[in-house]
Amino acid sequence: MRGSPDVRKALRRGAPLLDFFEATEALIAEGLRGPEVAPRPPDGLRILFLGDSTLAAFEVVYEETFAARIEKELARSLGVPVQVLNAGVRGYGTDQSYLYFRERGYKWEPDAVVLVYSGNDPRNNITVHRMRRPFAKAAFVLAPDGSLKLVGHPIPKYPLCSQVMVTSEFEIARTDTRRQRLFCRLQMALVDHSALFTLVTFGLRRHPTLVSTLHFWGSPAQSYGVAKDSRNWGTRVTEAILRELGSQVQRVTGRPLLIVGDDRSLIGFDPERIAEVCEVFNYQAVHDENPQDVLFKNDSHFTALGHERIARLVTPVLAERLSPQLPEPAERSGQ
Repeated sequence: MRGSPDVRKALRRGAPLLDFFEATEALIAEGLRGPEVAPRPPDGLRILFLGDSTLAAFEVVYEETFAARIEKELARSLGVPVQVLNAGVRGYGTDQSYLYFRERGYKWEPDAVVLVYSGNDPRNNITVHRMRRPFAKAAFVLAPDGSLKLVGHPIPKYPLCSQVMVTSEFEIARTDTRRQRLFCRLQMALVDHSALFTLVTFGLRRHPTLVSTLHFWGSPAQSYGVAKDSRNWGTRVTEAILRELGSQVQRVTGRPLLIVGDDRSLIGFDPERIAEVCEVFNYQAVHDENPQDVLFKNDSHFTALGHERIARLVTPVLAERLSPQLPEPAERSGQ
């Protein structure tokens, strides 16, 4: 795939590689992106990355992702073998990353855990079913004592053209309107039965303002009456999830959860509320020089250059936190 002329041509014109991605490179048996997991390095380090599409980064080849780059740069910096596991999943919220770590991720026995935080996490964490998606999920709510409670499971089958969210009263409710349902059904019927509509859809991607308008008409997320305030309780739930995830990470690794993101993802985020078990690093500097080159056009995902810059910024942060636990060179060599 890396030698495909179509892929190289797409990258030159600024198109995300996801349009051309071959599933053979996508995931290994454990559900991680990257090479098969080798045995843990006896004298090295294992780092687990959690997150969503920003981390999964199907828009670029794996070797160009910041997870892969950090693995190489950290090994060079620390002088020991380093193994990075990429557990990023497109569409994941903080809640799903937390559940992954609680149920599976801790078994990797990582030396450190990094969460790639996205600005849509608070909304994703209170979204049970999104319109046009064939799948749904459970959600966490806050119990009266402030603890987390998982609701909405077993997961029922929701209509394709419906949106279901957690309300400010921490109850599950449908939030779509009749107009949105009708518009969604029309769209889905055209997508399923009209090749011309599919062609037009791809053409519309060059006109983000028009796409945004059409999305508004068929998506409750923009017109839900409390959408502007949903960050309030979405953020409260998210902070509770982060505290619990951080506590579990600290028990497993002996160090705080490292949360990384930039200004657009960390907006409204208060690190002080989770400071006991989490540390936050803002890699906003990735955008400082030629910001138009670090994101794909009409897309919120990072280009290969963006991944390179993130790796350059995050590697020293990880190196500083991991260096104290490394044995002395003589001890590592068995002398």
